[in-house]
Amino acid sequence: MSLDWNIEHVEDYQKLFTTEDSEHKQLNSTTEFLILATMNIGIGEINKRNWKDFYLRLRISGAHKAVMKRDEDGEFTIPISPEDIYRHIGLHTNASKLSRTQFLQQCYRGFEWRHQEKLKGIEKGKKKS
Repeated sequence: MSLDWNIEHVEDYQKLFTTEDSEHKQLNSTTEFLILATMNIGIGEINKRNWKDFYLRLRISGAHKAVMKRDEDGEFTIPISPEDIYRHIGLHTNASKLSRTQFLQQCYRGFEWRHQEKLKGIEKGKKKS
C-alpha cells in the first residue's frame, strides 16, 4: 500500500516546499520526515488534540534521531522540535493507526530485536566462566 499524504490543511503549507518552480516542488526534509514517521508511530494526522502525543511517540521510538534540520552553515545538526510538530498541524496521511498500547508494544519488540545479539552474547560469556 502506498503512503498517501496531504498538507493543504497545514497553515501556510506553501512554505513547506524548498523549491517551487512550475515543474517540480520539493518538500523540506522536516515535512518529508514527519510524513514517513506517521507510519512508524501510528498517528496518521497531526491535529490540535494529538500533536503532543505525536512528538512524544517520536521521542519514545527514537525516530527523532533519524532526521536533523539544517543549521545556519547548511549542516544537519538541529533535531526535530515540538514547534516543528505544531507547525505541521493539518498534515494527514493514510498511515495505519496504532493505539498507545500497540505503539509501546511495537517499540518494545523493536528494541528487543535490536539488542538480542548483545544480550545473547552476555549469556554465552557467562556460561564459559
